[in-house]
Amino acid sequence: MHQTIFFIFLSIKENFKISISKTSVYNILKKNNLTYKKINPYTNKQLKYKKTILKRKITKAKDNLLSLDEMSIELNDIPPKGWSLKGNKCYVYTKNKALKGKRFSLLMAVSKKKIINFSVAEKGFKSNQFNDFIQINLQNNNFKNKHLLLYLSSLFYTNYI
Repeated sequence: MHQTIFFIFLSIKENFKISISKTSVYNILKKNNLTYKKINPYTNKQLKYKKTILKRKITKAKDNLLSLDEMSIELNDIPPKGWSLKGNKCYVYTKNKALKGKRFSLLMAVSKKKIINFSVAEKGFKSNQFNDFIQINLQNNNFKNKHLLLYLSSLFYTNYI
């Protein structure tokens, strides 16, 4: 939703009955990684159309869908920041002084009816391990006529797309 700093400023004043400067509103937005950008209009009609097309495609292929995804798991993770009284350091009890624990990755393939297979790797999966997983679990197990939903999160966090 498009909102100007002035509109946010007025909303805070009206809803919370507090007085805050427009500069403070701007700083809060900036600290929360919100930026003021050019608007790209998108109508409800366009959104409904795209949803309808996607829904049709999924409905058509629903019995032939496989999903493959990787997720990271970090053991004994300690948050890097915490709250404490002003002037005091923030402490958390731990057996290990490292803030980061041991990291694992889980790669899983599922269908509508079952978990096809999964694999766990320390740190992350290398491309050859990923390819082997697909080769062993998908190509060799009668899944050749299936549609594969593959979410590569690393692609969505680059500037190249």
